[in-house]
Amino acid sequence: MNKKIFYWDTTLDPIDYPNKIRKKFFYLSLKNRKRFVNWLGKISYKYHNQLSWWIKLPSSRDPNKSNLFKNIIILKVLHDIKIKNEKLFLKVDTKEFKNTIYRNINKKKIEKIEIKQKNYKGSFFLIKNIIYFLFTYSVVNFFTKKKDISTLDKVTLIDTFVDHRKGNDDVIYPNLQKFIMKKHSKNIFFVPTFIINRNLLNTFQRIRVFSKKNYLFKENYLSLSDITNSLFEILFKKNFDENFKKYDRIDCSSILKQELNSKKDFYSELVSKLNFLFIKKLKKENLNIKKSINRFENQSVDRAWNLGFRTFFPKAEILGYQGNLYYPQQPHQTPTFYEEKAKVIPNKIIVTSKYFKKPRQEFYKNLKVIVGPSIEKQDIFKKTKINHHYKYVLALSGIYSLDKKLLEWTIYALKKNKKLKVILKPHPILPIDKIIDTKSDIFKGQLKISNENIKNILEKTQILISSGPTGILLESLVYGCKLFYLFIDPSDILLLKNIPISKSMYELINGEKELLNKMNKFHSKKIRKKSNNLKELLYTRTNTKNVQLFV
Repeated sequence: MNKKIFYWDTTLDPIDYPNKIRKKFFYLSLKNRKRFVNWLGKISYKYHNQLSWWIKLPSSRDPNKSNLFKNIIILKVLHDIKIKNEKLFLKVDTKEFKNTIYRNINKKKIEKIEIKQKNYKGSFFLIKNIIYFLFTYSVVNFFTKKKDISTLDKVTLIDTFVDHRKGNDDVIYPNLQKFIMKKHSKNIFFVPTFIINRNLLNTFQRIRVFSKKNYLFKENYLSLSDITNSLFEILFKKNFDENFKKYDRIDCSSILKQELNSKKDFYSELVSKLNFLFIKKLKKENLNIKKSINRFENQSVDRAWNLGFRTFFPKAEILGYQGNLYYPQQPHQTPTFYEEKAKVIPNKIIVTSKYFKKPRQEFYKNLKVIVGPSIEKQDIFKKTKINHHYKYVLALSGIYSLDKKLLEWTIYALKKNKKLKVILKPHPILPIDKIIDTKSDIFKGQLKISNENIKNILEKTQILISSGPTGILLESLVYGCKLFYLFIDPSDILLLKNIPISKSMYELINGEKELLNKMNKFHSKKIRKKSNNLKELLYTRTNTKNVQLFV
């Protein structure tokens, strides 16, 4: 009897997997969440004192960069799933993963494995990254002067970022920047990292503007030899060519090595190495550093920053600020016990609510977590002008693959019901024209883009449609909106379990058809916004005491 072929494209997002595969994948993802962390900790033990390990993809635990966890869950699904009278036709992303499947899974289950060709730009990608870094390095050193802080006592350094957005304010800490300027503090400095921006003129202008403010440029401290040596180590040095501990009897060495050798996160690796060297240079100049504040997402650049300060300035107060609420979809933002042992995380983590303390200790119960001010969200405490002007608002997350899915589900509903209209709120870090053609017919009537600030748009919104790691989810509830929470990631469900919100405040939406049904149901209903105390539970007002954390 000939067996039927069951087709599974593993390179898709899990939400797009065949139904029985998706359910199993979601279940195993949650079940293996802590087990994966513990396994990775055992592997990391051997390299706990090597910065190179901590800035590589596998140790990142970042699902937007590394496919290690996803591929392990795929292997477990393949191992567990029982398919009667069918054989699997799989599509995978690398030859290493193909070989790993054949080594660990019963070949009788598999008809064929095909490698999906990816449009990887290779050398061009690396050259573009290097050119941008050298451009910023040259502009900083030719057009700015190195600030002399050698005579200052008890210096505080705050790491921040400069991206494509225009303006003279810091994009991460605009309110904090204004507060420090009002205090006329001369010993507090922002230290920017430049995120790749095609608009070189914009980068040039931002450097000139910030050079006149309390900004300390790392590039003023680094030499060309620092850069060339770091480039050589990243491009040519291989430190991890070995077999690794199995995951539940699954040999993952091949896919681990593939990610360790990948240059996918090249720019972050380069910035990370130079972060560490920058802090080493500060130590050589015998500077009196009292405090380091890291905008902590546990990315490679954060790890290098924290390791640098904990190595060269062990007596300094080393803090990590997480003003971005709680995102269970980003497990890497929750530190682990072995990352603490390696000193790649801050001594203390600042969160904005007591409700975020326990989730942040998910992988490390002894993690020091304190509550600090929602420094950039103080507008939420101002009096609101509630109205019901917008029926539906779709808020994007800033993550390309997720935003594509949010738009796909919403546009499906709009095409099925021509009476529906939605306001689209793009995320500031990801221009909307990079995701979808805004000249298409759907934008001529049913879908309208709004670039209003979050406060203004939520004051007018009855129902917010969104998902993923974005603060607007919880913010919408503060403003009394009803939330249509699209269930796209297995970890989405954890947000609802860890935050004190009533089930009447949201609808958990499974799929585009259910979204259409819910939009049709609520289309003729007017959502009466009710006041609640969520802003006091999830955010913290600034006061003379808690703002001292930043000075």
